[in-house]
Amino acid sequence: ILFYGIISTVGWSWVTKLRILFLNYEVHFIFFSRFSGDCQVDTNQTSGIITTPNYPKDYPNYMECLWTIQLHPAMQITLECDEIAVEYQEDCSFDFMEILAGPSPDSPVLGRYCGVLNYSLTVEREGNMSIRFESDPDKEFGGFHCVYNVFKG
Repeated sequence: ILFYGIISTVGWSWVTKLRILFLNYEVHFIFFSRFSGDCQVDTNQTSGIITTPNYPKDYPNYMECLWTIQLHPAMQITLECDEIAVEYQEDCSFDFMEILAGPSPDSPVLGRYCGVLNYSLTVEREGNMSIRFESDPDKEFGGFHCVYNVFKG
């Protein structure tokens, strides 16, 4: 059994990795804590800005963030991201930004993005919306900058 932990110097973020070798099977577990402060936000405000930690400087490794916009279901949310720059992987399995159709990390995914997008991204939805961001232990980028506004549907 191998067990070790890594403490990040940013906020209260930490990650623990556990590898178990049993009967010729190897199982890996990674446990993340959520970053405190600007990385996990629930809001009912009608407008705001959402950015990765340290934006426009490089975001830290081992991040797991969730920003949730929760309002009356009849309200229309418009999210506009004018800059997205995260580590690229074909299936976006390393670092990624997801836009979710609901208030939890398990909500349906409206879009998953990675790499450097050279265009403005706009998503509109009635009800709740979440933005999820995760980074792995390798390669940091500038992250993203998004603005949201809420209107009567």
